Amino acid sequence: MGTFVITGAPGFLGRALCAELGRRGHDVTGLGRRDSAQLTGAVYLKVPHYHHFPELPGAVGIHLAGDNNVARVEQNPETARTEALDLARSLLAKPVARWVYVSSAVVYGDRRDHPLNETDPVQPMNAYSRLKLDTEALFLAAGHCVVRPSNLIGEGMSTQNVLSDILAQVPGEGPVRVRDTESVRDYLEVGDAAAALALVAEGSATGIYNLGSGEGTSVRELARTTLKNAGEEGRTVLATQPPRGPSVLVLDASKLRNQFHWRPRCSLAEAIRSVRKLE
Repeated sequence: MGTFVITGAPGFLGRALCAELGRRGHDVTGLGRRDSAQLTGAVYLKVPHYHHFPELPGAVGIHLAGDNNVARVEQNPETARTEALDLARSLLAKPVARWVYVSSAVVYGDRRDHPLNETDPVQPMNAYSRLKLDTEALFLAAGHCVVRPSNLIGEGMSTQNVLSDILAQVPGEGPVRVRDTESVRDYLEVGDAAAALALVAEGSATGIYNLGSGEGTSVRELARTTLKNAGEEGRTVLATQPPRGPSVLVLDASKLRNQFHWRPRCSLAEAIRSVRKLE
């Protein structure tokens, strides 16, 4: 089987991907900067910086590491950009057979009302999405692969997202309060995302691949699905901020689905239910 090295392995998606590749019988090394990390299916290697990448000629590298805190990136955009691009160049200089860079669907913007495919123009909205695009460009220019995932949910996800805000109010009484009820996003369970990434990493594909469910769900629908799971359908969902206009970001992942014969196994309701069981 193959040899894989994952930057950012202790993170949300990294842990799921280590477990998925391990189940498939691969040799997996997960890199992180924490003193220790419990990874299933992988050997953990602490590094002072991801520039300290192990010499494993012929391995496939999967680059997940990066600052996902949009607010922090926006506060120091030039520093964040310089660090991200310096790291990408350093990784591309390593003796690795090929790279899969995991970017983000945010590069498309959120102002179009149809599922977006890889040929749709990008519309970066802020420094964070521009940083992602600039990093993508380096990997693509070197002949490697870029994957743009949608909103991932599941075990170990950040507490700084809308689903976590909703779950924090369940069980409970009275209205569930969210900043905005009408924004539409494409939610995908993290295990399904890891399965898709493993397929891409095992192959020889280059270029860009979207990774999402292909289904748009508003925040109101997300909250109602969560409440239904909890048996609290009678509660209302209220926005705490005025509407800011249409905000829609849904991915057309048919390219990845067709080429790798991949389909999500977990519905949105099942994904929410699995997270609630872990609380």
